[in-house]
Amino acid sequence: AVGINILMYFAADEFNLNIDVSNRKLYSVSDESKKIIDGLDTDVYIYSLYKIGSEDAYVTPLLKNYDAYSDKVHFENVDPTLNPGFTTKYDPDGNGIATGSVIVTNADASLYKVLTVYDMYSFSSDYTSIYSFRAEQRITTAIKYIMTGKTYGLRFLTGHDEDSLSTLGTLATDLAGLGYDISVYDASTTEKLDPAYDTLIVAAPKSDLSSEEYENIKSFLTEGGSAVFLLSYSFVDNSGTNQIVRDDLDNFNSLLMMYNVSVNRNLIIGGNDKYIYGNQLSLIPTMYQHGITNSIISAGETQLMADCSSIKITDSSTAAGLIWTDSETWAKDLTGNVITVEKSSEDETGPFIIGAVAMAGESKIAVYSSTSFVRSTSTGIGRAGNRDLFVNTLSVLAKEDDTVNVEAKSLEAGSMEFSGNSQATLMEIIVIAVIPAAIMIAGIIVWVKRKRR
Repeated sequence: AVGINILMYFAADEFNLNIDVSNRKLYSVSDESKKIIDGLDTDVYIYSLYKIGSEDAYVTPLLKNYDAYSDKVHFENVDPTLNPGFTTKYDPDGNGIATGSVIVTNADASLYKVLTVYDMYSFSSDYTSIYSFRAEQRITTAIKYIMTGKTYGLRFLTGHDEDSLSTLGTLATDLAGLGYDISVYDASTTEKLDPAYDTLIVAAPKSDLSSEEYENIKSFLTEGGSAVFLLSYSFVDNSGTNQIVRDDLDNFNSLLMMYNVSVNRNLIIGGNDKYIYGNQLSLIPTMYQHGITNSIISAGETQLMADCSSIKITDSSTAAGLIWTDSETWAKDLTGNVITVEKSSEDETGPFIIGAVAMAGESKIAVYSSTSFVRSTSTGIGRAGNRDLFVNTLSVLAKEDDTVNVEAKSLEAGSMEFSGNSQATLMEIIVIAVIPAAIMIAGIIVWVKRKRR
């Protein structure tokens, strides 16, 4: 028995005979990653840099599973204290590669990515807590880079009081983990975007484009560039107060009109509790089948879109509605300084389009009349449905449908979400009263039966 146990121990380590029983499958290679790996036509080598006996308890099992899944992927741990010169060819600037890093490369090291421990995990701002394990996200993205040698860029427009990258920090970090090159873009400079590999992101501008900026962005789109416009005429300031965007954003709408789309100067109010989350400005929309939404609908994920304006489509041959509000919504005109949410006879009634996609020649755009769903909050990018909506949008807009969508895996305790107070109350009754009562009754029945014997 001792011999069999010893044999099984070494066999399990040698042939990776392990079963991932973790709640979030922390050590498993996801189906998304497997699809990427199945397309490999070259060998990929993964080296971890840990001292022998001090390997990472999460990263190492995951890398072994990459190796076990495909004969095109080869994993090895290299002890940097025993082989200090190993990293030289992956460190041309001589800055040093820290112990705990992971190197993903091809056979001749002409293409490689060096991933640090900060790539493998997401930390709190003071680095005292770990929020999520994102090693699979980073490893698969690195493998994709080895396959293609391409890096897509996301350029966040700046200069119009847009939501900053710090406001969208969680989104930016997640997108960087998926292999995108993230940077800001000033359209007033001579810097040009690459229509083949850049996507322009416009996140809640409060002032309009200048004529020069308009022409630069128009040129990029005319040459086949892609863009995501997050435009709304209402926003929440730092004090939590809803504010109205005073600028009409005419030049932004002129760009959208190239695709027969525009955003109306109004604010949508919800009237059906079934499609409201928290308040009448936070809506639970309906999605239509599309390459962007199909996987989200199949997974049963829901979105939250707050502070929305309605979107107008003038030609359905070039543009299509993607996300809609329910029929019991109404739109308040925002030409005045103050509005109330109460419905009046002058208000247009829903359903309204709040998300759309459009094409003009080789150029593709997506338009959402809210930025709330990508902000760094639990009701924003923290929701799987919101995150997948934005990531899938970028994937479809890309010139090739070869972007990666692997989620980071949370290391925090899970939680349950209820659509109403009645569901939460019912769950409390079941947990606090029904289950304990059932256990007590079962115990009494067993005790009575044993007494009779």
